[in-house]
Amino acid sequence: MPQSKWNRSMVGLASLFLITVLMAGAILVSLGPKASPVQAETASPTPTQAVPTTGVATTTAAIPARTAPATAADTAPSPATITTPRLITVNAVGQVQAAPDVAYLNVGSEVQAASAGEALDKAKANGENIRKALVDAGIPDKDIQTSGLNAYPVNPPGKDGLPSTQPASYRAYVSLNITINDLSKGGKALDVATKAGANQVGGLSYGIKDDSALRAQALEQAVKQARPKAEAIARGLNLQAGPVITVTEDPGGYYPPQMGGGKGEGGFAPGNLTVGVRVTITYAIQ
Repeated sequence: MPQSKWNRSMVGLASLFLITVLMAGAILVSLGPKASPVQAETASPTPTQAVPTTGVATTTAAIPARTAPATAADTAPSPATITTPRLITVNAVGQVQAAPDVAYLNVGSEVQAASAGEALDKAKANGENIRKALVDAGIPDKDIQTSGLNAYPVNPPGKDGLPSTQPASYRAYVSLNITINDLSKGGKALDVATKAGANQVGGLSYGIKDDSALRAQALEQAVKQARPKAEAIARGLNLQAGPVITVTEDPGGYYPPQMGGGKGEGGFAPGNLTVGVRVTITYAIQ
């Protein structure tokens, strides 16, 4: 082989060898030491200081329970706490007798006529006659009052036995109330009124004009009579009557007449009247 070709071949091989070495070095540099992924993932972190929990107590705040609204059964006292009042209640009557100081007389006159107007006129005339006679007998005119004046038809029975619709006549009635303050004139007033045309007599009654003082006396009497009655009841029960709790006066009073005595003018004489009251008293039991 000629020398020149040899030299060129050697130079080419040397260049190829050098290029190969340089490439191998570059590859080694690029594949230098790196952190292992496994090591990076499994590396232990720096331990943190543990917080001690020994001796710490955990508490829960009490929550009030919801309650249903109270009912009558819930609020009602138990049988052991019920206290029944120990009481005695009695009734007592007080009566005071007194002589009447006033009399009352009711009289009337009933008449009949063909017409209502005629009947009323006759009744009025009879009423005036009675009034005049009483005034003449000493009864003041102010104590004589007309209490009623009316007229009504008189229907006779018809052929069928029922009252007919056509009145046959009319009746009229007048009534008078007389107050007699002089009791000695009571009998005379009644006699005078009937003679003057009164054919309806309500009767003669007696009363007391002002009975307030008598009622007060009767109330005191009733109250005094109530205490012994309550004490008697208590003794029968081996108990003792205590103070008064309530006092109630029952409504109304009564005047039962006690007829008797001598006769006055006209043969009439009233007896005593009784003013009565009733009370209800409740006592405590000791």
